[in-house]
Amino acid sequence: RAVSVVEFEENLRAGNYPLHWDAHQLRYGVPMTELMPLERGEVVILNGSRSVVDEVLAYNPNAHIVSIRVGEDILQGRLRQRAREDERSVQARLKRADAFDVTGPYVTEVWNEGSVEEGCARFNEALEAALKGYV
Repeated sequence: RAVSVVEFEENLRAGNYPLHWDAHQLRYGVPMTELMPLERGEVVILNGSRSVVDEVLAYNPNAHIVSIRVGEDILQGRLRQRAREDERSVQARLKRADAFDVTGPYVTEVWNEGSVEEGCARFNEALEAALKGYV
């Protein structure tokens, strides 16, 4: 849920966001309550940032990362097509997208360069394969 800057800072200081990051002039935090099912051996799926992969693995060494990727030309076209950012923001997003290399035995890479339906199907396949090791 969205919170004010003040509430976010209070939650951060209180340790309520074990995973948090800044991106695209916004701040994101995963509340402790969302990760508590891990203590019961349950699976937790979250949408996060490549910038916190090390923190995710430190928090849960059994985590599996599904890294969704897209080529720069396609990403640039998609960002421009949705017309939510100015050119400077588009360039910042492109730079950030290329800033983190997520690799390792705990990573499944999904290339999302086709239609929305194709991207969803690839993500679901990767998620199902990753879950086989947990359920």
